[in-house]
Amino acid sequence: MNTTIRVRAATEADIPAMAALMGETFQSGDVVGEFMFPDAEQRRVRQPRMFAAMMKHRYIPQAGADVAVRDDGRIVGVTLYSRSWVKQSLLRKLKENLALLAAMRSQVVAGLMVEAAVARGRPKWRHIYVMYFGVEKAWQGYGAAHALVGRLREHANAEAAAMYGNCQKRLLPFYADVFPEGVVTGTTTLGRRGPAFYFIYCEPADEGAEPAAVREAGRC
Repeated sequence: MNTTIRVRAATEADIPAMAALMGETFQSGDVVGEFMFPDAEQRRVRQPRMFAAMMKHRYIPQAGADVAVRDDGRIVGVTLYSRSWVKQSLLRKLKENLALLAAMRSQVVAGLMVEAAVARGRPKWRHIYVMYFGVEKAWQGYGAAHALVGRLREHANAEAAAMYGNCQKRLLPFYADVFPEGVVTGTTTLGRRGPAFYFIYCEPADEGAEPAAVREAGRC
């Protein structure tokens, strides 16, 4: 595909396109999405609404959402992340919880289990935690993911912060290739018998270091 990919901060106007892309990206083959929404049809409807609620009330207000866009402005990739030193206000947290309850309904309990599992793997020191990372399937391998990861590294290095994330087992070889300096620090399960996912840690790169190449997208 002969086009230029650029990365910019997401805005509220981007939420419909972002939520649709992430819903489609994590519709199948993602153990966390399938844990939260076991029914595929329910997942197709409710997961994009869940993403929209988190984007509106958490990630975008905290400058924790980037998008990869084509020359024509179409969004083809999304990253959602949080900075450990930036705290969500009580009002925004309340609004997010109400929006998530409306989006997820009875499955909000599973969502809380995911949040609890992530909290177990987050360190106490300064870091950026990358929760969701997705690229439209047709654009995997065309530079969108590479550009998004490059921006994440810029954030982490500029703010002298380590970068953390999580991935499912089948993506471990991919992340070992993408982040050769990354270290798997542990694993956890969702609930008592839920699927496992792994925590990955990357130190800030040396000043002037080139970002690692990325060829496709997944959960980090």
